[in-house]
Amino acid sequence: MRDRSSRPGSGRSRLLCLLGLALTIPSLVAIAPVRAAAAEPTAQRPEIATFAGQPVADQPLKVAQQPFAVASSGRYTYIADPVNHVVRLLLDQTEFAFAGNGGFSVEGDGGDPKQAQVAGAYAVAPGRVSRVGLQVTGFEVYVADTFGHKIRRVTVEIPPVDSQAGTPTASITTIAGTGAFGFSGDGGPAATATLNSPYGVAWDALSGTVYVADTLNNRIRAIAPDGTISTLIGPGAARTALQIGLSQPRGLAVDASGRLWIADTGNNLIRRYNPGPFFDAAHGYSQAGGFVERVAGDGNAGYLDGVPAAQARLRQPTGMALDGQGNLYIADTGNNVIREIKGGNITTVAGNGTAAYGGEDGPATQASLSSPFGVAVRDDGDILIADTGNSYLRLVDAVTDADGSHHIHRLAGNGTPSFAGDLHAPADVQLAGPSAIVTRTSAIPGISPNAPQTAGVRYIADTFNHAIRWFTTGGTVQTLAGAGGVPGGQSTDTNRASHLSYPMGVALDASGSKLYVADTFNNQIRLVDLRTNAVSIFAGNRDGQSGSGGDGGPATSAQLSFPTGVAVDPAGDVFIADAYNARIRKVDLRGTITTVAGSGVLGYTGDGGDARKAELYFPYGVAVDPSQPSALYITDSFNHRVRRVDPNGTISTVAGDGTPDFSDGVAATSAHLDRPWSTAVDAGSLYVADFLNNRVRRVDRSSQVISTTAGIGTPGLQGDLGKADQAEVDGPHGVEAIGNTGALLVADAFNDRVRWVGLTQTGTRASP
Repeated sequence: MRDRSSRPGSGRSRLLCLLGLALTIPSLVAIAPVRAAAAEPTAQRPEIATFAGQPVADQPLKVAQQPFAVASSGRYTYIADPVNHVVRLLLDQTEFAFAGNGGFSVEGDGGDPKQAQVAGAYAVAPGRVSRVGLQVTGFEVYVADTFGHKIRRVTVEIPPVDSQAGTPTASITTIAGTGAFGFSGDGGPAATATLNSPYGVAWDALSGTVYVADTLNNRIRAIAPDGTISTLIGPGAARTALQIGLSQPRGLAVDASGRLWIADTGNNLIRRYNPGPFFDAAHGYSQAGGFVERVAGDGNAGYLDGVPAAQARLRQPTGMALDGQGNLYIADTGNNVIREIKGGNITTVAGNGTAAYGGEDGPATQASLSSPFGVAVRDDGDILIADTGNSYLRLVDAVTDADGSHHIHRLAGNGTPSFAGDLHAPADVQLAGPSAIVTRTSAIPGISPNAPQTAGVRYIADTFNHAIRWFTTGGTVQTLAGAGGVPGGQSTDTNRASHLSYPMGVALDASGSKLYVADTFNNQIRLVDLRTNAVSIFAGNRDGQSGSGGDGGPATSAQLSFPTGVAVDPAGDVFIADAYNARIRKVDLRGTITTVAGSGVLGYTGDGGDARKAELYFPYGVAVDPSQPSALYITDSFNHRVRRVDPNGTISTVAGDGTPDFSDGVAATSAHLDRPWSTAVDAGSLYVADFLNNRVRRVDRSSQVISTTAGIGTPGLQGDLGKADQAEVDGPHGVEAIGNTGALLVADAFNDRVRWVGLTQTGTRASP
């Protein structure tokens, strides 16, 4: 048996969507892979490789991102993008991943930061910089890996220009946090302490201390240069004067005097820790052990500007930054503005208070921002704004324009959180939680059956980008349907103007001319005519109203409830996994909809009887047996089973015993599955995307024995370009069998990738 702990929830929109579908999220804690009870590998073990998807590197305005924090150090601009699980680096006219490979896990310490996984970086802060003359020979960057409950450090070393040998090196390591959330460890090594969603980090150049906003512990913690951690401010602080009540502190900044500025977000305050010892004129006495003072906000949420900072009102202030003169800039998130404290007074320097996007290239104070979470100041005085709600990084010029005002401009981002890469090769496209993939392929002449390289067209349900994307072998990715990155409910528009909302399933008809899309949150099945690219409603009423009615009538007048899967048999009948209705429904060639499995009651009953009287529990997937077109396979997800409906309408269980766990190498009906998401069938195998087990499983249709094809049970991306049964996957949703070649395509949702699983790596990657 394996660790059954649960992954802490995140703020990422895709996870909120999944929670809306009653899913649970597995553990993020980094643990050793568990292979207990796994089946013995076969003689020819499939290999795994990324086929499509990774963080995009491109011109900054073409790279999708949702910045939550920004930091500046010389020519380098760092952007914390937790939505895409990376820290980005903006350098001149190029942006690329500095830390994180886009996978939703925590791993890779000791290696290249670009190949590591950073679960959710909400804050980033420059640290030590070393120089030989004018040349930078090394630097450090600190990352608050909020979802992983860790503080991580990236160290870069650059050989001097006159060095005879050596190349630049970079590595990432954890300096605080075990990965479990909680509070412990004060007085000991920071790496063995526990944190709870740290949203802020800052480095003090004078003392070498790393400060951490341990947000959900309502504390500020300090990591000394020797690695020891302690509570500086909040419950358990060493001095009574520092045991003040913080409320979810987030942003941190350290000034040239070593004073720590704190965004006390929940209390709507900016506080300042003065470390001492020094004589504090305001308080009239020497401070030997430091104290905390309120510098901005009166504690009430609101907006009051142009007054002494202590009399002002803020609303959930988050990020902060100091300029070279000691002026403080605040991302006043709830007020949708950036504010400055200068000479003790507070004013607004960007944003008009309206949560919107507008005012580009005009005066910054007349522009609209949306929930700005981060702010930074460059050496030249330009202000960088993480305009989070608008998915842009914006810049306010330090110099004034002809009209006497400071103007604002877009600096990075394309206006969507994660939709980028059209007209790029598949391996260079940015996906977001892909849930399904379907392919129309043909074998390449001269390729051995033992090395099944296939050509064709692939269609991806790019779920959290609200789009269907496609590409051909050797071609570039394009958007077929959906306004990428923008959800909606428009029903009959064509091509990209047709808004989709979290599409989770795709299927092709036998001719390859019709693509069916499970438009999940619109409660519809959409039809894309691949000859014209026209998009229309195939099933579900025009308004997208959720319900269960309509059987026996036109499919376009029926009601669906969160359809998540779709399949087509050779005759052209379309089967729908009507998940929240606990039914499988069929639309025949006349357009009439009926129920073929499921009584509409959530539960598990009915094996051996009429499938229409059986109980299902959130059936997420449906697949057609190509050798017996009338036989259906149902992924009965919350029953932790795969069930089959025979041509005579009888239902039975073919995999899973109902126990949400993992066991392998046994009869499939005795094995444990954990929230299986979908299945695929070829002549000899039934493949199962075993979602919460982080594996792809195979049932041999002759012996009925189940084994693991890909995944080791821990979420991550380690092992890519290696043996599939020794590699990680993370929340696999979709699986597609490539004919009868034995090769698969896997929608590896939380890695934001499509992965190839096959007997060779030859031809797996769509670009070098």
